[in-house]
Amino acid sequence: MKIRSFTLAALACAALAACDRGQQLPFEQTDDPVTRTVGDNGATVSTPAGASVQLPAGAVASGTQVSLTPTVAPASTASGTAASVNAFVLQPAGLSLAKAADVDLTVNRAENAWLASVVVQTPNGLVESGDAGVDLATGVLRGQIAALGTVQAVIPEAGAVLRAQPLGTAAAARFPAPSYATVTAPTRSLKGDCGAPGKRCAGLSVEVSSNLLALVDTAAVVYPQLSGEMAISGASATGSLVMLAPVRVRLASRANAATIPVRITAAATAQTVVTETAGRVTLSNVRVTGESGSTRSETLYTLTVDYSGAQAYIRLNHQFETTVANGQREPVTVSAQIPLVRGQ
Repeated sequence: MKIRSFTLAALACAALAACDRGQQLPFEQTDDPVTRTVGDNGATVSTPAGASVQLPAGAVASGTQVSLTPTVAPASTASGTAASVNAFVLQPAGLSLAKAADVDLTVNRAENAWLASVVVQTPNGLVESGDAGVDLATGVLRGQIAALGTVQAVIPEAGAVLRAQPLGTAAAARFPAPSYATVTAPTRSLKGDCGAPGKRCAGLSVEVSSNLLALVDTAAVVYPQLSGEMAISGASATGSLVMLAPVRVRLASRANAATIPVRITAAATAQTVVTETAGRVTLSNVRVTGESGSTRSETLYTLTVDYSGAQAYIRLNHQFETTVANGQREPVTVSAQIPLVRGQ
Protein backbone atom coordinates (compact mmCIF):
# COMPACT_ATOMS: atom_id res chain seq x y z
CA MET A 1 0.00 0.00 0.00
CA LYS A 2 1.28 3.49 -0.77
CA ILE A 3 -0.43 6.38 1.00
CA ARG A 4 1.81 9.16 -0.23
CA SER A 5 -0.17 12.05 1.28
CA PHE A 6 -0.17 10.54 4.80
CA THR A 7 2.98 12.25 6.10
CA LEU A 8 3.05 11.48 9.82
CA ALA A 9 4.00 15.11 10.40
CA ALA A 10 4.36 14.48 14.11
CA LEU A 11 7.55 12.57 13.41
CA ALA A 12 9.18 15.70 12.03
CA CYS A 13 7.94 18.39 14.41
CA ALA A 14 7.35 16.54 17.67
CA ALA A 15 9.36 13.37 17.88
CA LEU A 16 12.57 14.61 16.27
CA ALA A 17 12.68 18.20 17.43
CA ALA A 18 10.18 19.72 19.86
CA CYS A 19 10.37 16.88 22.36
CA ASP A 20 14.11 17.28 22.88
CA ARG A 21 13.67 19.48 25.96
CA GLY A 22 13.18 19.03 29.67
CA GLN A 23 9.73 18.42 31.12
CA GLN A 24 8.79 20.25 34.29
CA LEU A 25 7.69 18.36 37.37
CA PRO A 26 4.09 19.37 38.17
CA PHE A 27 3.73 17.42 41.43
CA GLU A 28 2.40 19.36 44.41
CA GLN A 29 3.84 18.96 47.89
CA THR A 30 0.58 18.09 49.65
CA ASP A 31 -0.53 15.30 51.94
CA ASP A 32 -2.09 12.09 50.59
CA PRO A 33 -4.76 11.33 49.61
CA VAL A 34 -5.59 14.42 47.57
CA THR A 35 -9.15 15.42 46.70
CA ARG A 36 -10.21 18.19 44.32
CA THR A 37 -13.60 19.49 43.26
CA VAL A 38 -13.56 19.96 39.50
CA GLY A 39 -14.70 23.40 38.38
CA ASP A 40 -15.78 24.82 35.04
CA ASN A 41 -12.13 25.20 34.02
CA GLY A 42 -11.16 21.66 34.97
CA ALA A 43 -8.74 20.76 37.75
CA THR A 44 -5.33 19.30 38.52
CA VAL A 45 -4.95 16.55 41.11
CA SER A 46 -1.37 15.71 42.07
CA THR A 47 0.73 14.10 44.76
CA PRO A 48 4.41 14.26 45.74
CA ALA A 49 4.40 10.48 45.53
CA GLY A 50 4.82 10.99 41.78
CA ALA A 51 1.55 11.55 39.91
CA SER A 52 -0.31 14.50 38.42
CA VAL A 53 -3.63 14.35 36.57
CA GLN A 54 -4.77 17.38 34.55
CA LEU A 55 -8.52 17.21 33.90
CA PRO A 56 -9.42 19.67 31.12
CA ALA A 57 -12.58 21.76 31.11
CA GLY A 58 -15.53 19.54 30.21
CA ALA A 59 -13.81 16.24 31.06
CA VAL A 60 -16.26 15.66 33.94
CA ALA A 61 -19.28 17.54 35.23
CA SER A 62 -18.51 20.65 37.24
CA GLY A 63 -18.71 19.88 40.96
CA THR A 64 -17.41 16.31 40.61
CA GLN A 65 -14.99 15.34 43.38
CA VAL A 66 -11.89 13.46 42.21
CA SER A 67 -9.42 11.90 44.64
CA LEU A 68 -5.91 10.59 44.08
CA THR A 69 -4.37 8.06 46.49
CA PRO A 70 -0.90 6.46 46.14
CA THR A 71 -0.56 2.72 46.59
CA VAL A 72 2.26 0.23 46.14
CA ALA A 73 2.58 -0.83 42.51
CA PRO A 74 2.56 -4.57 41.81
CA ALA A 75 5.93 -5.66 40.45
CA SER A 76 4.29 -7.25 37.42
CA THR A 77 0.86 -7.25 35.79
CA ALA A 78 -0.72 -8.67 32.65
CA SER A 79 0.58 -5.56 30.87
CA GLY A 80 4.24 -5.80 31.92
CA THR A 81 6.54 -4.82 34.79
CA ALA A 82 6.34 -1.79 37.08
CA ALA A 83 8.23 1.30 35.94
CA SER A 84 7.84 2.96 39.36
CA VAL A 85 7.34 1.91 42.98
CA ASN A 86 3.87 3.52 43.16
CA ALA A 87 0.52 3.14 41.46
CA PHE A 88 -2.29 5.67 41.96
CA VAL A 89 -5.98 5.16 42.65
CA LEU A 90 -8.20 7.74 40.96
CA GLN A 91 -11.75 7.87 42.26
CA PRO A 92 -14.55 7.61 41.29
CA ALA A 93 -13.14 4.52 39.56
CA GLY A 94 -14.75 3.70 36.24
CA LEU A 95 -15.89 7.26 35.54
CA SER A 96 -15.52 7.88 31.80
CA LEU A 97 -14.04 11.21 30.75
CA ALA A 98 -15.65 13.29 28.05
CA LYS A 99 -12.16 14.59 27.21
CA ALA A 100 -8.90 12.75 27.79
CA ALA A 101 -6.86 13.82 30.81
CA ASP A 102 -3.08 14.27 30.79
CA VAL A 103 -1.27 12.10 33.33
CA ASP A 104 2.32 12.65 34.49
CA LEU A 105 4.01 9.82 36.38
CA THR A 106 7.54 9.52 37.73
CA VAL A 107 9.42 6.48 36.42
CA ASN A 108 12.68 4.77 37.19
CA ARG A 109 15.36 5.95 34.75
CA ALA A 110 16.43 2.48 33.66
CA GLU A 111 17.67 1.52 30.19
CA ASN A 112 14.18 0.46 29.07
CA ALA A 113 12.41 3.51 30.59
CA TRP A 114 11.88 4.93 27.09
CA LEU A 115 9.17 2.27 26.61
CA ALA A 116 7.23 3.22 29.77
CA SER A 117 3.48 3.51 29.16
CA VAL A 118 0.32 4.40 31.09
CA VAL A 119 -1.97 1.53 32.07
CA VAL A 120 -5.33 2.01 33.84
CA GLN A 121 -7.21 -0.71 35.71
CA THR A 122 -10.92 0.18 35.66
CA PRO A 123 -13.97 -1.79 36.86
CA ASN A 124 -14.62 -2.53 33.17
CA GLY A 125 -11.15 -3.96 32.57
CA LEU A 126 -7.56 -3.04 31.78
CA VAL A 127 -6.80 -0.15 29.40
CA GLU A 128 -3.32 -0.06 27.83
CA SER A 129 -1.97 2.83 25.80
CA GLY A 130 1.36 3.16 24.03
CA ASP A 131 0.65 6.82 23.19
CA ALA A 132 3.05 8.47 25.64
CA GLY A 133 6.28 10.42 25.88
CA VAL A 134 9.10 10.08 28.39
CA ASP A 135 11.53 12.75 29.60
CA LEU A 136 14.46 10.48 30.32
CA ALA A 137 16.49 13.28 31.93
CA THR A 138 13.94 13.93 34.70
CA GLY A 139 12.22 10.54 34.74
CA VAL A 140 8.70 11.77 33.89
CA LEU A 141 6.22 9.83 31.76
CA ARG A 142 3.33 11.76 30.19
CA GLY A 143 0.34 9.96 28.73
CA GLN A 144 -3.44 10.26 28.65
CA ILE A 145 -6.38 8.42 30.20
CA ALA A 146 -10.04 8.27 29.15
CA ALA A 147 -11.44 6.84 32.41
CA LEU A 148 -10.60 6.89 36.11
CA GLY A 149 -9.18 3.88 37.91
CA THR A 150 -5.84 2.63 39.21
CA VAL A 151 -3.11 4.26 37.10
CA GLN A 152 0.37 2.79 36.81
CA ALA A 153 3.53 3.34 34.76
CA VAL A 154 4.44 0.04 33.10
CA ILE A 155 7.26 -1.30 30.95
CA PRO A 156 5.26 -3.36 28.41
CA GLU A 157 5.79 -7.11 28.34
CA ALA A 158 7.94 -8.42 25.49
CA GLY A 159 4.94 -9.54 23.43
CA ALA A 160 3.55 -5.99 23.45
CA VAL A 161 6.71 -4.36 22.07
CA LEU A 162 7.60 -4.74 18.42
CA ARG A 163 11.08 -3.54 17.48
CA ALA A 164 11.33 -1.84 14.10
CA GLN A 165 13.68 -3.71 11.76
CA PRO A 166 15.55 -2.44 8.68
CA LEU A 167 13.50 -2.71 5.51
CA GLY A 168 13.71 -6.09 3.79
CA THR A 169 14.87 -8.14 6.78
CA ALA A 170 11.75 -9.67 8.33
CA ALA A 171 8.31 -9.59 6.75
CA ALA A 172 9.00 -11.41 3.50
CA ALA A 173 10.37 -14.47 5.28
CA ARG A 174 7.54 -14.99 7.77
CA PHE A 175 4.81 -16.36 5.52
CA PRO A 176 5.14 -18.79 2.61
CA ALA A 177 4.09 -17.81 -0.87
CA PRO A 178 0.53 -19.02 -1.64
CA SER A 179 -0.27 -21.85 -4.02
CA TYR A 180 -2.90 -21.33 -6.69
CA ALA A 181 -4.82 -24.59 -6.74
CA THR A 182 -8.63 -24.74 -6.73
CA VAL A 183 -10.32 -23.09 -3.76
CA THR A 184 -12.09 -25.73 -1.66
CA ALA A 185 -13.29 -23.61 1.29
CA PRO A 186 -14.03 -20.00 0.31
CA THR A 187 -13.10 -17.24 2.73
CA ARG A 188 -16.13 -15.91 4.62
CA SER A 189 -14.44 -13.35 6.85
CA LEU A 190 -11.18 -11.67 7.76
CA LYS A 191 -10.87 -10.59 11.37
CA GLY A 192 -8.35 -8.55 13.34
CA ASP A 193 -8.36 -9.76 16.93
CA CYS A 194 -5.17 -9.21 18.90
CA GLY A 195 -3.34 -6.78 21.15
CA ALA A 196 -4.94 -7.39 24.56
CA PRO A 197 -3.14 -9.11 27.46
CA GLY A 198 -2.94 -12.81 26.76
CA LYS A 199 -3.65 -12.20 23.07
CA ARG A 200 -0.69 -10.24 21.72
CA CYS A 201 -0.20 -9.82 17.97
CA ALA A 202 2.08 -12.76 17.19
CA GLY A 203 3.27 -12.59 13.59
CA LEU A 204 3.03 -8.81 13.32
CA SER A 205 6.25 -7.37 11.94
CA VAL A 206 7.27 -3.83 11.07
CA GLU A 207 10.24 -2.75 8.95
CA VAL A 208 11.41 0.78 8.21
CA SER A 209 13.86 2.20 5.72
CA SER A 210 17.37 2.76 7.01
CA ASN A 211 17.18 6.54 6.63
CA LEU A 212 14.38 6.66 9.22
CA LEU A 213 16.35 4.56 11.68
CA ALA A 214 19.27 6.91 11.14
CA LEU A 215 17.17 9.83 12.44
CA VAL A 216 16.60 8.27 15.87
CA ASP A 217 18.44 6.12 18.39
CA THR A 218 15.86 3.30 18.30
CA ALA A 219 12.20 2.73 17.43
CA ALA A 220 9.45 0.28 18.41
CA VAL A 221 5.69 -0.18 18.21
CA VAL A 222 4.18 -0.28 21.73
CA TYR A 223 0.89 -2.07 22.51
CA PRO A 224 -0.19 -2.57 18.87
CA GLN A 225 -3.83 -3.55 18.40
CA LEU A 226 -5.78 -5.11 15.54
CA SER A 227 -9.58 -5.10 15.47
CA GLY A 228 -12.58 -5.18 13.17
CA GLU A 229 -13.88 -7.65 10.62
CA MET A 230 -14.58 -7.86 6.91
CA ALA A 231 -17.40 -10.20 5.91
CA ILE A 232 -17.15 -11.72 2.42
CA SER A 233 -20.12 -12.95 0.42
CA GLY A 234 -19.34 -14.07 -3.09
CA ALA A 235 -17.60 -11.20 -4.87
CA SER A 236 -18.61 -8.51 -2.36
CA ALA A 237 -17.41 -7.49 1.09
CA THR A 238 -18.58 -5.35 4.00
CA GLY A 239 -16.95 -4.12 7.20
CA SER A 240 -13.51 -2.80 8.10
CA LEU A 241 -10.19 -3.65 9.74
CA VAL A 242 -8.34 -1.27 12.08
CA MET A 243 -4.69 -1.23 13.13
CA LEU A 244 -3.44 0.95 15.99
CA ALA A 245 0.35 1.16 16.02
CA PRO A 246 1.85 3.73 18.42
CA VAL A 247 5.42 4.17 17.16
CA ARG A 248 7.75 5.04 20.05
CA VAL A 249 11.08 6.63 19.09
CA ARG A 250 13.99 7.40 21.38
CA LEU A 251 15.81 10.44 20.10
CA ALA A 252 19.46 10.31 19.13
CA SER A 253 20.32 12.36 22.23
CA ARG A 254 18.67 9.67 24.42
CA ALA A 255 17.22 12.53 26.46
CA ASN A 256 13.60 11.95 25.40
CA ALA A 257 11.27 9.43 23.84
CA ALA A 258 8.14 10.40 21.88
CA THR A 259 5.24 8.55 20.28
CA ILE A 260 3.79 8.91 16.80
CA PRO A 261 0.17 7.68 17.04
CA VAL A 262 -0.72 5.73 13.91
CA ARG A 263 -4.18 4.44 13.00
CA ILE A 264 -4.81 2.68 9.67
CA THR A 265 -8.33 1.61 8.66
CA ALA A 266 -9.14 -0.58 5.65
CA ALA A 267 -12.88 -0.45 4.85
CA ALA A 268 -14.82 -2.28 2.14
CA THR A 269 -16.86 -0.08 -0.21
CA ALA A 270 -19.83 -0.67 -2.48
CA GLN A 271 -17.30 -0.97 -5.32
CA THR A 272 -15.14 -3.59 -3.60
CA VAL A 273 -14.73 -6.76 -5.68
CA VAL A 274 -13.43 -9.99 -4.12
CA THR A 275 -11.53 -12.65 -6.04
CA GLU A 276 -9.95 -15.74 -4.52
CA THR A 277 -7.51 -18.47 -5.39
CA ALA A 278 -6.17 -21.06 -2.97
CA GLY A 279 -3.93 -19.21 -0.55
CA ARG A 280 -4.85 -15.69 -1.62
CA VAL A 281 -7.81 -13.29 -1.43
CA THR A 282 -7.77 -10.03 -3.39
CA LEU A 283 -10.12 -7.16 -2.58
CA SER A 284 -10.15 -4.23 -4.99
CA ASN A 285 -11.40 -0.71 -4.24
CA VAL A 286 -10.85 -0.89 -0.49
CA ARG A 287 -10.79 2.52 1.19
CA VAL A 288 -7.66 2.86 3.31
CA THR A 289 -7.45 5.75 5.77
CA GLY A 290 -4.23 6.71 7.51
CA GLU A 291 -4.29 8.97 10.59
CA SER A 292 -1.62 10.40 12.86
CA GLY A 293 -2.65 13.22 15.16
CA SER A 294 -4.33 15.85 12.98
CA THR A 295 -2.93 14.33 9.77
CA ARG A 296 -5.41 12.24 7.78
CA SER A 297 -5.59 10.85 4.25
CA GLU A 298 -7.62 8.39 2.21
CA THR A 299 -6.89 6.30 -0.84
CA LEU A 300 -8.53 3.42 -2.74
CA TYR A 301 -6.35 0.35 -2.73
CA THR A 302 -6.31 -3.28 -3.84
CA LEU A 303 -5.83 -5.36 -0.69
CA THR A 304 -4.00 -8.69 -1.02
CA VAL A 305 -4.39 -11.28 1.75
CA ASP A 306 -2.29 -14.47 1.83
CA TYR A 307 -3.54 -17.33 3.96
CA SER A 308 -3.00 -20.89 5.11
CA GLY A 309 -6.02 -22.36 6.86
CA ALA A 310 -7.28 -19.93 9.50
CA GLN A 311 -4.08 -17.86 9.54
CA ALA A 312 -3.94 -14.92 7.14
CA TYR A 313 -1.59 -11.99 6.56
CA ILE A 314 -1.76 -8.64 4.83
CA ARG A 315 1.48 -7.02 3.68
CA LEU A 316 1.44 -3.23 3.54
CA ASN A 317 4.08 -0.78 2.30
CA HIS A 318 3.60 2.78 3.49
CA GLN A 319 5.58 5.68 2.00
CA PHE A 320 5.67 9.17 3.49
CA GLU A 321 7.98 12.14 3.89
CA THR A 322 9.63 13.47 7.02
CA THR A 323 11.89 16.41 7.80
CA VAL A 324 15.40 15.73 9.01
CA ALA A 325 17.32 17.94 11.43
CA ASN A 326 18.62 20.32 8.74
CA GLY A 327 15.12 20.95 7.38
CA GLN A 328 15.55 18.69 4.36
CA ARG A 329 12.53 16.63 3.28
CA GLU A 330 13.32 12.95 2.93
CA PRO A 331 11.19 9.97 1.75
CA VAL A 332 10.76 7.09 4.19
CA THR A 333 9.20 3.64 3.74
CA VAL A 334 7.50 1.53 6.41
CA SER A 335 6.48 -2.06 5.70
CA ALA A 336 4.18 -4.15 7.90
CA GLN A 337 3.00 -7.73 7.84
CA ILE A 338 -0.33 -7.87 9.69
CA PRO A 339 -1.84 -11.14 11.00
CA LEU A 340 -5.58 -11.81 10.58
CA VAL A 341 -7.97 -14.64 11.45
CA ARG A 342 -9.63 -16.18 8.38
CA GLY A 343 -13.15 -17.56 8.68
CA GLN A 344 -14.39 -20.26 6.28
